[in-house]
Amino acid sequence: MLIDAAAGEFLSRGFRHGGIESISRMTGIGKATIYRHFTDKNGLFSATVMRIIETLARPSFDFSQRTDSIETVLFDFAQRAIGLFLRDRNLALHRMVIETSHLFPDLARAVHARSTEWSLDTLKPYLDRMAANGTIDVVDTDWAARQFLNVATHGILYLMSPAPADEATRRALAEETVALFLGGAPAMTVQI
Repeated sequence: MLIDAAAGEFLSRGFRHGGIESISRMTGIGKATIYRHFTDKNGLFSATVMRIIETLARPSFDFSQRTDSIETVLFDFAQRAIGLFLRDRNLALHRMVIETSHLFPDLARAVHARSTEWSLDTLKPYLDRMAANGTIDVVDTDWAARQFLNVATHGILYLMSPAPADEATRRALAEETVALFLGGAPAMTVQI
């Protein structure tokens, strides 16, 4: 209950503006009790972010069962990555850790790792197979998988500007991701 209230407070107001007093009022748990368990606001924040990380969705994407073209498979995967990244809670979490990364660099790295590992664990082996059978010419599939995910989610763009809510724009972004990944920069066509 306390961590859930702290998560709501920090995700909506950020670390700097989120407060122990507000969390105490929401939960009915005294500030002294909170400080006894977490030492200070930093301790509560760290525990809260770690709990949020544990609850992040790890969607499954089974490449091994796919027999479609690489374009279709990567398009479906890009749409899944875009949809996951653009969830309000995920955007709020990323914004929050960016705000605090100078104070909590380990938390920032943990959020990044958790929010990308689901994709790298499945995408990299798929790219390995595609490279091995000559479908794509990629030497470092780990790097390629990371770059594919970065392109699909547009890095930090949607942390600073509104994310596209309509399905057509998201489909266009996924299509452009695949085209760029497989065809290089000349394949870029979508204007944002």
